[in-house]
Amino acid sequence: MTTRNDGDSNSGRWPFRDLSMDAETTVTMNQRMIGQLLRRETKAANLPAWQSKSLISLGIEVTQSREANAGVSLREAAKRSGLDPAFLAILEAGKAVPEEITPEVLRALARGVKAKTSDLKSAMYGEEAKVPGRTRLEKVIDILILWWRSCPGFLGRRVNRRRRSRRKRS
Repeated sequence: MTTRNDGDSNSGRWPFRDLSMDAETTVTMNQRMIGQLLRRETKAANLPAWQSKSLISLGIEVTQSREANAGVSLREAAKRSGLDPAFLAILEAGKAVPEEITPEVLRALARGVKAKTSDLKSAMYGEEAKVPGRTRLEKVIDILILWWRSCPGFLGRRVNRRRRSRRKRS
């Protein structure tokens, strides 16, 4: 069995697979995955919360697409996409780092899990992925609208109080 060592995983191929992975054992794949997780531990811990959440959202979308659309195992999805199965496991767990998620990786993911690239981007970036080139003011307005929608009780209580007071007067 030919396996690649962890040094090879950073040789410009990561997160893409090579042919030696077809014969590797699960133990070997897990060792490579753990090595990658240890190398990125500090970087992942220092990500802003929004970026960490977007990577988790991407992982969830990839997992759901792999299971629902493609109906394949993680190893088979990695083979179809041309990505390293250890990377795919890391990504599905929400532990990828932003620089790994390139347009080329997103296209490979979409191919491997039978998803649209736009759906993966949307999962990762939310509404901003659908409308490119938004100004800061538009983004702030969108955030305010989302906030207002998430707590309609505040506005609803004020409107209901006015209605009740008018009914009592009548």
